[in-house]
Amino acid sequence: MSEEAEIDEPKKGGGLMKPLLFGLPLVAAAAGAAFYFDVPGMIAGGEPAGEEVIVEAEAKEQVAIVNLDVFVVSLADSRDIRPALPRLNIGVAVMTVDPDTAEQLKPVLRNDFIAAMRVIDAAALRSTEGLPMIRSALESRAQDVLGDAYRGVLITEFIVL
Repeated sequence: MSEEAEIDEPKKGGGLMKPLLFGLPLVAAAAGAAFYFDVPGMIAGGEPAGEEVIVEAEAKEQVAIVNLDVFVVSLADSRDIRPALPRLNIGVAVMTVDPDTAEQLKPVLRNDFIAAMRVIDAAALRSTEGLPMIRSALESRAQDVLGDAYRGVLITEFIVL
C-alpha cells in the first residue's frame, strides 16, 4: 500500500510556472505601455509636463494653403493676332505658425503672380509647355516673397481662353 500511495499522490512542483507564465507577460506589457505612452511620473519621475506640451504643440509650424481668388490675365500675343486670357485658380503652400499671417500675403502674391505672367508669350502659353512655364514663373515669385516659408504652388485650374 505504501507503494500505491506514492504512485497516486500528485506531484508537487511546477506551481511556480503558472504565475510566471501569466505574470511575466503582464508585467512586460505594462512596462511597454508605460514607455510607449510615457505616463508622467512613472518613468522619468517628477511633475507632469502638461502645460509645456501644449505650448510646444501651439508653436509647431504647419503648412497653410493660401487660396488666391480666380483671376484672368490678359497676355499680348507676340504676333499681335489675338490676346490670350489664361484663367487660373492658384493656391500657395506656406509653412507658418499662424495661418492668418499667410492670408495677409494674398495681395502681394497676387500682384507678383500677375507681373510674372505678363511677360509670358501667349503662343508659348498655348503650347504643351504653357503650364510648366507658368508653374516655374509662379514658384520663382512665391520663393522671392515667402523665402524659407515657401513650400509649393498648387495650380488647381488652368484654362486659356
